[in-house]
Amino acid sequence: MTATLCPHGLTRGECLICATLSTSSADTPPASSRRPAKPERRRGGGAGIVVAVVALLLVGWWVAALVSFIFRVVVLAAVSVGSGWIGWRLGVAHGRRTRRD
Repeated sequence: MTATLCPHGLTRGECLICATLSTSSADTPPASSRRPAKPERRRGGGAGIVVAVVALLLVGWWVAALVSFIFRVVVLAAVSVGSGWIGWRLGVAHGRRTRRD
């Protein structure tokens, strides 16, 4: 009886390379891990929180800018009205004409 030689020159039973790379899984039991299986993690959970925080900061920044803009417009309008009123009062007080007889 002739033994079948592997490409490495040994019999199939003696060659560790061929035994390791063997595609037949019927001879070897499946490998078991000592660690328990981890539950699958949700993907993108941390990135979603970061995006939400950045979006919240941007919206807050825009609201603060809008409030600041409205405040500036109100202040400019108040200063304009006040300056106009003061100028009108000074003009009327100094610009009165008296009747000459």
